[in-house]
Amino acid sequence: MLAFLVYCRVIIDYVLSINLKLIMMDFFLMLWQLFVLVAIILLPIYCFYKLGKTSIDSDRKLLWCLIILLIPVLGSLAYLLVGTKYKQVSQL
Repeated sequence: MLAFLVYCRVIIDYVLSINLKLIMMDFFLMLWQLFVLVAIILLPIYCFYKLGKTSIDSDRKLLWCLIILLIPVLGSLAYLLVGTKYKQVSQL
């Protein structure tokens, strides 16, 4: 009888460890999806907002818009690193 209880305990521990692994996998999958959401959707939107506030000429704005639209992640990062060196338009 004691051997059966030990066997049941081992099976229960194994099942719980599998469930814990699945929960951790779901958590990391959720973090990955959040990163993708920020990188692909919110980062270009933020760059378009900042681009609208700059005082650069409309030709350069159009060029930056095309770069951000065609390659959203790399274009947004490039704009944040290179394109934000222009003077911001002051608010009234």
